[in-house]
Amino acid sequence: FFSPLLHASTVMPFYEDTIYRQYFAVSKWGNLCNVLGLVLVTILPFIVTFAIGTLWSKEDSFRMQPTVFWPKKALLVVWNAQADQQQPQAFVWTSMAKANRLLGDALTVPHLEYYPQDADEDGRVDRLQYDFHVPLPGTFRVTAV
Repeated sequence: FFSPLLHASTVMPFYEDTIYRQYFAVSKWGNLCNVLGLVLVTILPFIVTFAIGTLWSKEDSFRMQPTVFWPKKALLVVWNAQADQQQPQAFVWTSMAKANRLLGDALTVPHLEYYPQDADEDGRVDRLQYDFHVPLPGTFRVTAV
C-alpha cells in the first residue's frame, strides 16, 4: 500500500536561497549615490591623508646639548724645574685681583685669549679654545702648568 510513495524518483525542495545578491539602483540618482559612496569610502581617505601630510604623527627627537661658557675665573700656576733663591719655584696668576695682590714676586700676568668654537654650526658653542702667553725669565724651565 505505501510502496509506490517510497520509491518516488522526483524530489521537491522545500526552500532555496540564492548564493549572492546584488542590488542595482533603479534610477540615475541611485547610481549617483552609489558612485558618491564609493568615492567617499575609497578616495576621500587618500585625499585627507595627503592634505594632512601623514596618517601617523611624526616623532621628533632632540638631543640636549649643554651650555658651554666660561665665568672668567681662572688660576694659572707654572712650575719651575730648577728652583733657586733668585727665582720663585712657581709663577702664579689668578683672575681675582685681591689674590693677585697677595702673590708678590710669584705673580706673572699672562696674555689670555679664548675663542668659542661651534663645530657643528648649530649656533651653540661646543667648546672653548684657550691661548695663554706667559712672560717668563729666560732661565725658567717649565715642568708643569
